[in-house]
Amino acid sequence: KFDGRVEQMFPPSDPLVASYQRLQDRFGGNQIVLAVYRDPQLWDASGTGLTRLEQISSELAAVEGVASVLSLAELHSILEKLRGPIQLLGFSGDGTPPLLNADDELAQAMLEVFEGYTHRRDSQYTTVACLLQAGSADASDQQATLTALQQVMHQLPSPAADGFITGEPVLVAEGFRMIQRDGWRLGVISSALVSLVLLISFRSLRWTLIPLVVVFWSLTATRAILVLGNLNLSMVSSMLTAIVTVIGVATSIHLLLKFQQQRRSGASRAAAIEESFSQLLTPIMWACVTDAAGFLALLFAAVGPIRDFGLMMAIGSMMVLLAIVLLVPGLALLGRWDTDPRTPQIDLLVRLWLRRLLGYCLARRRWGVGILVGLAVYGVVGGLLMRVETDYTKNFSRHSSLVHGYEVIESELGGAGVWDIMLPAPATLSRDYFSQVIGLEEELRRLQVADGAHTLALSKVLSFADAELASRSGPLLAALPLAARVQGMRAAMPDFSNILLTHSPDANGQRWLRIMLRSHERVGAEAKNDLVQAVRSSLRRFTDRDQWQALFSGTAPKAEIAGYHVMLGKLVANILSDQWKCFLIATLGILVAMTLATR
Repeated sequence: KFDGRVEQMFPPSDPLVASYQRLQDRFGGNQIVLAVYRDPQLWDASGTGLTRLEQISSELAAVEGVASVLSLAELHSILEKLRGPIQLLGFSGDGTPPLLNADDELAQAMLEVFEGYTHRRDSQYTTVACLLQAGSADASDQQATLTALQQVMHQLPSPAADGFITGEPVLVAEGFRMIQRDGWRLGVISSALVSLVLLISFRSLRWTLIPLVVVFWSLTATRAILVLGNLNLSMVSSMLTAIVTVIGVATSIHLLLKFQQQRRSGASRAAAIEESFSQLLTPIMWACVTDAAGFLALLFAAVGPIRDFGLMMAIGSMMVLLAIVLLVPGLALLGRWDTDPRTPQIDLLVRLWLRRLLGYCLARRRWGVGILVGLAVYGVVGGLLMRVETDYTKNFSRHSSLVHGYEVIESELGGAGVWDIMLPAPATLSRDYFSQVIGLEEELRRLQVADGAHTLALSKVLSFADAELASRSGPLLAALPLAARVQGMRAAMPDFSNILLTHSPDANGQRWLRIMLRSHERVGAEAKNDLVQAVRSSLRRFTDRDQWQALFSGTAPKAEIAGYHVMLGKLVANILSDQWKCFLIATLGILVAMTLATR
């Protein structure tokens, strides 16, 4: 089976994985899909844009697998609930919805809280945040939910247009779907090209099919072993088919050429295949062993899928050897049709040019060694100068809908990088606690790091404290005690309240508050990492203050940073740091294998 979880790309003991799992456990494991579209009448004072948004939000909320939605339309409903039965004012006297009424202080305060998530005042784009049901049965159920959401966004009522869905679940699901599709394409196309080359070169259907049978059997046996070992396919294992094809065809061609040579010398088919095996089985075995040794070096990588890929390819390499021994003799001698491969017409010309090239290089060995050393130095220096690219969207075609969606989010809605801070909350929430959280958020909003000629900052900082502060803009709500106001907000938006503030203590008796952060994704990797470090340092300084510690009866639990944005950055950094270590181990493993082979 194909394991599409991002967290499985890290060692189970990795602190980022532990933080991400705690985020899921504490706040229900819900995932958010952003349904985005453009409406030129969104801010029309008549309310037609909001009415259309309400219709679209209702259709999205009706999709199976969606727990609830939040948009400007839901904000209107929340405002009514927060005002209470006495102040159920859907529209002002002139027919203007309260969200579009600049004089409505509570509405404007709530708009400011959710700006950057559901809307931006200067943009025609709006977002419906769809909260998926926690703990879906399997990946196929979530994919069906995403497909249904996408269908709604493709059938928008005019003049709404340019609809799409995005967010972490979409990014991961679409990414892994494309990887599976491209892996299948890669296997089919590589097999077709190899078959075409073999057929044109040797004009033998039998010896075209033999390497393909070797590859197919090797892949089948490899997958069987993976099932028996309870291993799953992962992101990089989509290349399994193509690389096993290369190994299987290469080893088969060695036997084909030796068999052809023996047949030209007058040997019978049985004698030719026996002599070919007696001369080539040992070198083929060591070739497969060195392949396996190189791939096994990937077991020392920190990234889970790369370790799995190394193990899969090592198994695949040895399965090719087994397939060669079990299948090639019988397939070469079976029946009397198309018994011998033909000699390629350009064979003599290729041999001639290769011999001339070899002679030319041997006559100028010093120049050759100098060029090789220069290329090696150039490659090492280039490798050391490589930078970490953490923009996940650059893994996809520039013309894909996924990349288009992230471009819109980046330019119109404040950035596609989504991550979180988990702050401990005291058993009894107080005004002082919320005031300190607001102070922390203000400090985070002021953070800036350099990105070349530009500066990078958090484009949005949102927590339950912001919503609680905004609710005080309503005179009736401001008069209520804090506990009653918090309870009213939970009743007005229960699902989204639960992902911002835990309702009950966890196993350690601790409650938690979530600060949702948003930053630009498509920026320099160094600046992005600097921003994460700046947030981490600011959080550490803030929570070490005596005023913060005084809110808790004992030592305050440690605040944490979590989220896909941080994890994906660390993932790419791990891959680059692993490559040199794995390269060294692979070199040593191949050296040992070659020393044993050649003594």
